[in-house]
Amino acid sequence: MGKTIVFEVCLGTADPAIKAVSYDLIKKDLEETSGLPVWEIFTDKAAADATEAMTLEEALQKAEQEGYENIRIVPIFLTKGDLFYETKHTVESYQDRFDIKISDAVLADRDSTAFAAGILTQCLHMDPDREYVLAAYGNPDFSGMAYEILQTAFDRNGYDNVFVAQKVSNPGVPECVEFLRRRREGRTDLKPVILVPLIVSGGNAQMDKLIGETDSFASALRDAGFEVEAQNKGLGEYKQFRRIYTIRLNSINKE
Repeated sequence: MGKTIVFEVCLGTADPAIKAVSYDLIKKDLEETSGLPVWEIFTDKAAADATEAMTLEEALQKAEQEGYENIRIVPIFLTKGDLFYETKHTVESYQDRFDIKISDAVLADRDSTAFAAGILTQCLHMDPDREYVLAAYGNPDFSGMAYEILQTAFDRNGYDNVFVAQKVSNPGVPECVEFLRRRREGRTDLKPVILVPLIVSGGNAQMDKLIGETDSFASALRDAGFEVEAQNKGLGEYKQFRRIYTIRLNSINKE
């Protein structure tokens, strides 16, 4: 069998307080459920240098030096975007030195996305009388399509009060405003819109673009006349959401 190490690969943050309530908790859960050591790997080199994390190249070299034979990689990314594929590309050149297995993104396909939608409803304790805008930064490639599939998952489960949107792609702010106005037409018992960033951890520019005071998704909704309750919390802070990653690790360990 040989020695096995787990890589938790994520964007990262240089803020130790935010790291402690997101990536560090994911690491702890992975260690407890697998019984294996876990290293935190940040794709943002500046964030890695500012913390005790490593870059992927540094971790691969260290694993070789310390005699590990098996590497299990759990990407913390929500979608199969650039960072997901860069991670896969980087480890390809090490396939002859390790037995490497990598789990999929959270929103990898229809089944995994439907499962994630169910987890999100638990995390947010969704009130049918409130509107929830789940806002991602977005990307026009497959990762953008993943959010459309997430919307479909909520629709199929009867959550007509949920709108999944993106800051830099479609559906965006205009479509979200139209959804909110249509749903609120003729109603007087209005409460603030709940804006949920679709980000695993805060402390980065993408979070600012979603919930910041200016030039953000939240500020655009407020400019459109809506009262907004923006949640300054990454998904990795929810224990139920972190369970997705432990399930992913268990799955590749059984292969």
